[in-house]
Amino acid sequence: MPADATPWFLRHPRWTLALVALTGIMLVVGVLVAAEAGLRRADRKPQAVPPPERVMRFRESPLGADLLLRPEAAMLADADGLEDVPVRFQTDGDGFILPARRHASADLTVLFLGGSTTACLFVPDSLRFHALTATRLEAQTGRRVDALNAARTGNHLLHSQALLLGKGVPQTPDVVVVMHAVNDLTTLLRAGDYWNDNPSRGLLIDDPCQTPGCHLRLGLRGLGSALFPALGRRLRPQAARVSEFDGPVVAPDTAFVQARFRSALVGVVESARAWGITPVLMTQANRFTPEPQPTLAFPHDDLGLSYAAYRAQYVAFNAITRSVAADLGVPVVDLDAIVPRDRAHLYDYVHLTAAGSRLVAEALADTLATRALPPSP
Repeated sequence: MPADATPWFLRHPRWTLALVALTGIMLVVGVLVAAEAGLRRADRKPQAVPPPERVMRFRESPLGADLLLRPEAAMLADADGLEDVPVRFQTDGDGFILPARRHASADLTVLFLGGSTTACLFVPDSLRFHALTATRLEAQTGRRVDALNAARTGNHLLHSQALLLGKGVPQTPDVVVVMHAVNDLTTLLRAGDYWNDNPSRGLLIDDPCQTPGCHLRLGLRGLGSALFPALGRRLRPQAARVSEFDGPVVAPDTAFVQARFRSALVGVVESARAWGITPVLMTQANRFTPEPQPTLAFPHDDLGLSYAAYRAQYVAFNAITRSVAADLGVPVVDLDAIVPRDRAHLYDYVHLTAAGSRLVAEALADTLATRALPPSP
Protein backbone atom coordinates (compact mmCIF):
# COMPACT_ATOMS: atom_id res chain seq x y z
CA MET A 1 0.00 0.00 0.00
CA PRO A 2 1.61 3.31 -1.03
CA ALA A 3 2.60 5.69 1.78
CA ASP A 4 0.35 8.66 2.40
CA ALA A 5 1.68 11.46 0.21
CA THR A 6 -0.16 14.18 2.17
CA PRO A 7 2.36 16.59 3.70
CA TRP A 8 2.99 16.13 7.43
CA PHE A 9 1.80 19.64 8.34
CA LEU A 10 -1.58 18.96 6.70
CA ARG A 11 -1.98 15.67 8.51
CA HIS A 12 -1.12 17.26 11.88
CA PRO A 13 -2.65 20.76 11.86
CA ARG A 14 -2.58 21.21 15.65
CA TRP A 15 1.10 20.34 15.90
CA THR A 16 1.77 22.61 12.97
CA LEU A 17 0.06 25.56 14.65
CA ALA A 18 1.94 24.88 17.87
CA LEU A 19 5.29 24.81 16.07
CA VAL A 20 4.48 27.99 14.15
CA ALA A 21 3.49 29.75 17.38
CA LEU A 22 6.63 28.54 19.16
CA THR A 23 8.80 29.65 16.26
CA GLY A 24 7.14 33.06 16.27
CA ILE A 25 7.72 33.46 20.00
CA MET A 26 11.35 32.48 19.65
CA LEU A 27 11.81 34.98 16.82
CA VAL A 28 10.26 37.78 18.88
CA VAL A 29 12.44 36.93 21.88
CA GLY A 30 15.49 36.77 19.62
CA VAL A 31 14.74 40.20 18.16
CA LEU A 32 14.27 41.68 21.63
CA VAL A 33 17.52 40.13 22.90
CA ALA A 34 19.40 41.43 19.87
CA ALA A 35 17.89 44.90 20.29
CA GLU A 36 18.84 44.94 23.98
CA ALA A 37 22.40 43.89 23.19
CA GLY A 38 22.70 46.54 20.49
CA LEU A 39 21.41 49.29 22.74
CA ARG A 40 23.81 48.27 25.50
CA ARG A 41 26.74 48.49 23.08
CA ALA A 42 25.55 51.87 21.86
CA ASP A 43 25.27 53.17 25.42
CA ARG A 44 28.86 53.13 26.59
CA LYS A 45 28.00 54.43 30.07
CA PRO A 46 28.44 51.83 32.82
CA GLN A 47 25.15 50.46 34.09
CA ALA A 48 24.87 51.42 37.75
CA VAL A 49 23.22 48.96 40.11
CA PRO A 50 20.06 50.64 41.42
CA PRO A 51 20.39 51.60 45.08
CA PRO A 52 18.26 49.71 47.60
CA GLU A 53 14.78 51.15 47.93
CA ARG A 54 12.89 51.29 51.21
CA VAL A 55 9.12 51.60 51.41
CA MET A 56 6.55 52.14 54.15
CA ARG A 57 4.44 49.13 54.98
CA PHE A 58 0.76 49.52 54.00
CA ARG A 59 -1.08 46.92 56.08
CA GLU A 60 -4.51 46.63 54.51
CA SER A 61 -6.95 43.78 54.03
CA PRO A 62 -6.52 41.92 50.72
CA LEU A 63 -8.27 43.62 47.82
CA GLY A 64 -11.36 41.93 46.42
CA ALA A 65 -11.23 39.07 48.92
CA ASP A 66 -14.03 36.51 49.16
CA LEU A 67 -13.16 33.94 51.82
CA LEU A 68 -14.81 31.58 54.24
CA LEU A 69 -13.02 31.86 57.58
CA ARG A 70 -13.26 29.24 60.31
CA PRO A 71 -11.59 29.44 63.73
CA GLU A 72 -8.60 27.15 64.09
CA ALA A 73 -8.55 24.49 66.77
CA ALA A 74 -6.01 26.38 68.88
CA MET A 75 -8.16 29.52 68.80
CA LEU A 76 -11.25 27.58 69.85
CA ALA A 77 -9.32 25.96 72.69
CA ASP A 78 -8.24 29.35 74.07
CA ALA A 79 -11.60 31.07 73.55
CA ASP A 80 -14.83 31.15 75.53
CA GLY A 81 -17.91 31.85 73.44
CA LEU A 82 -16.46 31.53 69.93
CA GLU A 83 -18.62 29.40 67.63
CA ASP A 84 -17.03 26.80 65.37
CA VAL A 85 -18.82 27.94 62.21
CA PRO A 86 -17.51 29.39 58.92
CA VAL A 87 -17.90 33.14 58.46
CA ARG A 88 -17.75 34.93 55.13
CA PHE A 89 -15.14 37.66 54.76
CA GLN A 90 -15.30 39.92 51.71
CA THR A 91 -13.59 43.15 50.73
CA ASP A 92 -14.09 45.54 47.86
CA GLY A 93 -11.48 46.63 45.33
CA ASP A 94 -9.95 49.05 47.84
CA GLY A 95 -9.73 46.52 50.64
CA PHE A 96 -12.64 47.88 52.68
CA ILE A 97 -14.51 45.13 54.52
CA LEU A 98 -17.98 44.52 53.11
CA PRO A 99 -20.62 45.79 53.38
CA ALA A 100 -18.96 49.11 52.50
CA ARG A 101 -20.25 51.35 49.71
CA ARG A 102 -23.95 50.51 49.80
CA HIS A 103 -25.09 53.69 48.06
CA ALA A 104 -24.27 55.20 44.69
CA SER A 105 -24.28 58.58 46.40
CA ALA A 106 -24.07 58.52 50.20
CA ASP A 107 -24.99 61.49 52.37
CA LEU A 108 -22.46 60.48 55.03
CA THR A 109 -19.34 58.33 55.03
CA VAL A 110 -17.81 56.88 58.20
CA LEU A 111 -14.28 55.42 58.09
CA PHE A 112 -13.21 52.78 60.64
CA LEU A 113 -9.59 52.20 61.69
CA GLY A 114 -8.25 49.54 64.04
CA GLY A 115 -7.05 45.98 64.34
CA SER A 116 -8.89 42.68 64.59
CA THR A 117 -11.18 44.09 67.27
CA THR A 118 -12.54 46.45 64.60
CA ALA A 119 -12.37 44.02 61.69
CA CYS A 120 -14.57 41.49 63.59
CA LEU A 121 -13.51 38.62 61.34
CA PHE A 122 -15.51 35.95 63.17
CA VAL A 123 -18.73 37.97 63.39
CA PRO A 124 -21.18 37.38 60.51
CA ASP A 125 -20.65 40.08 57.89
CA SER A 126 -24.05 41.74 58.30
CA LEU A 127 -23.56 41.90 62.10
CA ARG A 128 -20.13 43.55 62.18
CA PHE A 129 -20.49 46.79 64.07
CA HIS A 130 -19.39 49.01 61.18
CA ALA A 131 -22.32 47.70 59.12
CA LEU A 132 -24.81 47.88 62.00
CA THR A 133 -23.70 51.42 62.82
CA ALA A 134 -24.48 52.54 59.27
CA THR A 135 -27.98 51.03 59.23
CA ARG A 136 -28.76 52.37 62.70
CA LEU A 137 -27.59 55.86 61.71
CA GLU A 138 -29.79 55.74 58.63
CA ALA A 139 -32.79 54.89 60.79
CA GLN A 140 -31.97 57.71 63.22
CA THR A 141 -31.13 60.43 60.70
CA GLY A 142 -32.93 59.52 57.47
CA ARG A 143 -29.63 59.96 55.62
CA ARG A 144 -27.76 57.45 53.43
CA VAL A 145 -24.65 56.23 55.25
CA ASP A 146 -21.64 54.29 53.95
CA ALA A 147 -19.30 52.59 56.44
CA LEU A 148 -15.75 51.93 55.20
CA ASN A 149 -13.94 49.48 57.46
CA ALA A 150 -10.18 49.68 56.83
CA ALA A 151 -9.19 47.63 59.89
CA ARG A 152 -6.78 44.71 59.68
CA THR A 153 -5.72 42.10 62.20
CA GLY A 154 -2.51 43.12 63.97
CA ASN A 155 -2.59 46.80 63.03
CA HIS A 156 -1.45 49.43 65.51
CA LEU A 157 -1.94 53.19 65.40
CA LEU A 158 0.86 53.97 62.95
CA HIS A 159 -0.50 51.40 60.51
CA SER A 160 -3.87 53.13 60.83
CA GLN A 161 -2.20 56.49 60.27
CA ALA A 162 -0.84 55.19 56.96
CA LEU A 163 -4.25 53.81 55.97
CA LEU A 164 -5.94 57.09 56.85
CA LEU A 165 -3.61 59.04 54.57
CA GLY A 166 -3.13 56.39 51.89
CA LYS A 167 -6.71 55.40 51.19
CA GLY A 168 -9.00 56.98 53.78
CA VAL A 169 -8.63 60.66 52.92
CA PRO A 170 -9.38 60.15 49.18
CA GLN A 171 -12.81 58.76 50.16
CA THR A 172 -13.63 62.15 51.77
CA PRO A 173 -15.19 60.60 54.89
CA ASP A 174 -17.12 62.82 57.27
CA VAL A 175 -16.04 60.88 60.37
CA VAL A 176 -13.23 58.48 61.26
CA VAL A 177 -13.73 56.06 64.15
CA VAL A 178 -10.48 54.90 65.78
CA MET A 179 -10.12 52.03 68.26
CA HIS A 180 -6.67 50.88 69.38
CA ALA A 181 -5.03 49.49 72.51
CA VAL A 182 -4.02 45.84 72.63
CA ASN A 183 -1.96 45.69 69.41
CA ASP A 184 -0.11 48.87 70.33
CA LEU A 185 0.61 47.58 73.82
CA THR A 186 1.79 44.21 72.51
CA THR A 187 4.03 45.83 69.89
CA LEU A 188 5.59 48.27 72.33
CA LEU A 189 6.19 45.64 75.00
CA ARG A 190 7.52 42.95 72.68
CA ALA A 191 9.36 44.94 70.01
CA GLY A 192 10.39 47.94 72.11
CA ASP A 193 8.91 50.62 69.84
CA TYR A 194 6.65 51.21 66.85
CA TRP A 195 9.86 51.38 64.77
CA ASN A 196 11.16 47.83 64.80
CA ASP A 197 12.32 44.98 62.55
CA ASN A 198 9.27 42.76 62.99
CA PRO A 199 8.75 40.93 59.66
CA SER A 200 5.02 41.66 59.43
CA ARG A 201 4.43 44.77 61.55
CA GLY A 202 7.60 46.82 61.13
CA LEU A 203 7.06 50.18 59.44
CA LEU A 204 9.93 50.10 56.92
CA ILE A 205 10.56 47.42 54.31
CA ASP A 206 13.88 47.03 52.50
CA ASP A 207 13.19 46.10 48.87
CA PRO A 208 15.12 42.83 48.38
CA CYS A 209 14.30 42.58 44.68
CA GLN A 210 16.92 44.57 42.78
CA THR A 211 17.47 42.50 39.60
CA PRO A 212 15.33 41.74 36.53
CA GLY A 213 15.59 38.03 37.32
CA CYS A 214 14.17 38.58 40.78
CA HIS A 215 11.24 40.58 39.42
CA LEU A 216 10.64 37.88 36.79
CA ARG A 217 10.51 35.17 39.48
CA LEU A 218 8.06 37.20 41.54
CA GLY A 219 5.93 37.85 38.47
CA LEU A 220 5.80 34.18 37.51
CA ARG A 221 4.99 33.22 41.10
CA GLY A 222 2.16 35.75 41.19
CA LEU A 223 0.82 34.53 37.84
CA GLY A 224 0.83 30.95 39.09
CA SER A 225 -0.98 31.93 42.29
CA ALA A 226 -3.59 33.83 40.28
CA LEU A 227 -4.22 31.00 37.80
CA PHE A 228 -4.02 28.06 40.21
CA PRO A 229 -4.70 29.36 43.75
CA ALA A 230 -6.12 26.13 45.20
CA LEU A 231 -3.36 23.98 43.70
CA GLY A 232 -0.75 26.39 44.98
CA ARG A 233 -2.08 26.22 48.52
CA ARG A 234 -1.92 22.41 48.39
CA LEU A 235 1.58 22.18 46.94
CA ARG A 236 3.21 25.07 48.80
CA PRO A 237 5.19 23.82 51.80
CA GLN A 238 3.51 24.75 55.04
CA ALA A 239 5.82 26.99 57.00
CA ALA A 240 6.19 26.24 60.66
CA ARG A 241 3.89 28.35 62.78
CA VAL A 242 5.96 30.82 64.73
CA SER A 243 5.10 33.86 66.76
CA GLU A 244 5.29 37.22 65.02
CA PHE A 245 7.47 38.30 67.91
CA ASP A 246 9.88 35.37 68.26
CA GLY A 247 13.10 36.38 69.93
CA PRO A 248 13.97 38.26 73.10
CA VAL A 249 11.19 40.21 74.75
CA VAL A 250 11.79 43.93 75.15
CA ALA A 251 9.75 45.66 77.84
CA PRO A 252 10.55 49.39 78.02
CA ASP A 253 9.57 51.38 81.05
CA THR A 254 5.92 52.19 81.61
CA ALA A 255 6.31 55.92 80.97
CA PHE A 256 7.94 55.33 77.57
CA VAL A 257 5.27 52.86 76.42
CA GLN A 258 2.42 55.12 77.44
CA ALA A 259 4.01 58.23 75.94
CA ARG A 260 4.47 56.45 72.61
CA PHE A 261 0.81 55.39 72.54
CA ARG A 262 -0.39 58.90 73.42
CA SER A 263 1.74 60.48 70.69
CA ALA A 264 0.50 58.01 68.09
CA LEU A 265 -3.12 58.59 69.08
CA VAL A 266 -2.77 62.37 68.99
CA GLY A 267 -1.12 62.05 65.58
CA VAL A 268 -4.10 60.20 64.09
CA VAL A 269 -6.59 62.67 65.62
CA GLU A 270 -4.75 65.73 64.33
CA SER A 271 -4.17 64.19 60.90
CA ALA A 272 -7.89 63.54 60.55
CA ARG A 273 -8.73 67.11 61.54
CA ALA A 274 -6.15 68.50 59.14
CA TRP A 275 -8.08 66.82 56.31
CA GLY A 276 -11.49 68.00 57.50
CA ILE A 277 -12.51 64.66 59.03
CA THR A 278 -14.14 64.49 62.46
CA PRO A 279 -12.31 61.97 64.68
CA VAL A 280 -14.16 59.78 67.16
CA LEU A 281 -12.24 57.59 69.61
CA MET A 282 -13.34 54.35 71.24
CA THR A 283 -11.82 52.53 74.19
CA GLN A 284 -11.60 48.77 73.74
CA ALA A 285 -14.15 46.39 75.17
CA ASN A 286 -12.37 43.65 77.11
CA ARG A 287 -12.51 40.86 79.68
CA PHE A 288 -9.51 41.99 81.70
CA THR A 289 -11.07 41.56 85.13
CA PRO A 290 -8.94 42.05 88.29
CA GLU A 291 -8.37 38.29 88.45
CA PRO A 292 -7.83 36.15 85.32
CA GLN A 293 -10.98 34.54 83.97
CA PRO A 294 -10.56 30.76 84.39
CA THR A 295 -12.24 30.00 81.04
CA LEU A 296 -9.76 32.13 79.05
CA ALA A 297 -6.12 31.53 78.18
CA PHE A 298 -3.90 34.57 78.84
CA PRO A 299 -2.10 35.10 75.49
CA HIS A 300 0.93 36.97 76.83
CA ASP A 301 2.26 34.73 79.58
CA ASP A 302 5.70 34.69 77.89
CA LEU A 303 6.25 38.41 78.37
CA GLY A 304 7.83 38.13 81.78
CA LEU A 305 4.93 40.20 83.11
CA SER A 306 2.29 38.89 85.43
CA TYR A 307 -1.35 39.03 84.39
CA ALA A 308 -1.86 41.87 86.87
CA ALA A 309 1.05 43.88 85.44
CA TYR A 310 -0.12 43.41 81.84
CA ARG A 311 -3.68 44.31 82.80
CA ALA A 312 -2.46 47.49 84.50
CA GLN A 313 -0.75 48.56 81.28
CA TYR A 314 -3.82 47.74 79.22
CA VAL A 315 -6.09 49.67 81.60
CA ALA A 316 -3.70 52.61 81.30
CA PHE A 317 -3.98 52.55 77.50
CA ASN A 318 -7.76 52.83 77.63
CA ALA A 319 -7.34 55.65 80.14
CA ILE A 320 -5.01 57.42 77.69
CA THR A 321 -7.71 57.20 75.02
CA ARG A 322 -10.16 58.92 77.38
CA SER A 323 -7.54 61.51 78.31
CA VAL A 324 -6.65 62.36 74.70
CA ALA A 325 -10.35 62.67 73.85
CA ALA A 326 -10.87 65.06 76.76
CA ASP A 327 -7.73 67.11 76.03
CA LEU A 328 -8.50 67.49 72.32
CA GLY A 329 -12.29 67.78 72.54
CA VAL A 330 -12.92 64.53 70.67
CA PRO A 331 -16.08 62.44 71.15
CA VAL A 332 -15.28 59.14 72.87
CA VAL A 333 -17.33 55.94 73.08
CA ASP A 334 -16.20 54.21 76.26
CA LEU A 335 -16.67 50.57 75.31
CA ASP A 336 -14.47 49.57 78.25
CA ALA A 337 -17.31 50.77 80.48
CA ILE A 338 -20.26 49.87 78.23
CA VAL A 339 -19.64 46.26 77.13
CA PRO A 340 -20.06 43.59 79.85
CA ARG A 341 -16.98 41.45 80.51
CA ASP A 342 -18.62 38.11 79.73
CA ARG A 343 -18.69 35.36 77.11
CA ALA A 344 -21.96 36.62 75.64
CA HIS A 345 -20.25 39.80 74.41
CA LEU A 346 -16.55 38.84 74.06
CA TYR A 347 -15.22 35.41 73.10
CA ASP A 348 -11.70 36.11 74.41
CA TYR A 349 -10.01 39.00 76.17
CA VAL A 350 -10.73 41.62 73.47
CA HIS A 351 -12.74 40.22 70.52
CA LEU A 352 -16.46 40.81 70.16
CA THR A 353 -19.20 38.27 69.59
CA ALA A 354 -22.23 39.13 67.48
CA ALA A 355 -24.04 40.31 70.62
CA GLY A 356 -21.07 42.47 71.56
CA SER A 357 -20.96 43.90 68.06
CA ARG A 358 -24.63 44.89 68.28
CA LEU A 359 -24.03 46.67 71.58
CA VAL A 360 -21.05 48.56 70.16
CA ALA A 361 -23.08 49.66 67.12
CA GLU A 362 -25.87 50.99 69.32
CA ALA A 363 -23.50 53.04 71.48
CA LEU A 364 -21.45 54.29 68.53
CA ALA A 365 -24.44 55.25 66.37
CA ASP A 366 -25.99 57.20 69.24
CA THR A 367 -22.73 59.09 69.82
CA LEU A 368 -22.23 59.83 66.13
CA ALA A 369 -25.80 61.04 65.69
CA THR A 370 -25.60 63.45 68.62
CA ARG A 371 -21.95 64.58 68.67
CA ALA A 372 -20.07 63.93 65.44
CA LEU A 373 -22.14 64.12 62.27
CA PRO A 374 -22.26 67.29 60.17
CA PRO A 375 -25.68 68.99 60.04
CA SER A 376 -28.09 68.04 57.29
CA PRO A 377 -27.84 70.31 54.25
